[in-house]
Amino acid sequence: MSERREHGDRIVGRISGPVSGQAAIGKDISQTQIGEQEARTLTAADRAEVWRAIAELQARIECDAPPHQKDDAMARVGELERAVTGAKADVPAVNRVKTWFADNLPVVAGIVAEILLKVTLAP
Repeated sequence: MSERREHGDRIVGRISGPVSGQAAIGKDISQTQIGEQEARTLTAADRAEVWRAIAELQARIECDAPPHQKDDAMARVGELERAVTGAKADVPAVNRVKTWFADNLPVVAGIVAEILLKVTLAP
C-alpha cells in the first residue's frame, strides 16, 4: 500500500490550555504586539500643551458636568495633574483617568485622550 501525498504544505496548529491573546498559524506570518505605553520626556512646549489641555478640561467640567459629578471629575483632574508633573508622566495613572472620564463623563474624555497621546507618542 503506497502513501498518497498531496502537493503543497500541510500546516497544523493546536492551541490549548489557559491561554489568551493572538495566535497566527501558517507560512510567512509576522505579528507585532504593543505592550504597555511608555512615557516620553516632555519638552517645555509639550508641557505647555498638556497644561493647556488640563485647563480646557477643567473649564469643560465646570460647563458640562452634571452637578453630582463635578467633585469626582475635579478629583480626577487632580490625579491627572499629579500624573503629568514629573519628568515623565505616570502613564497608567493617565490611562485610569481617561477610563474614568470615558465611563462617567464621555463629553470630555477626548481631552484626556489628547493628553495621553501627548505624553506617550514620540514627536
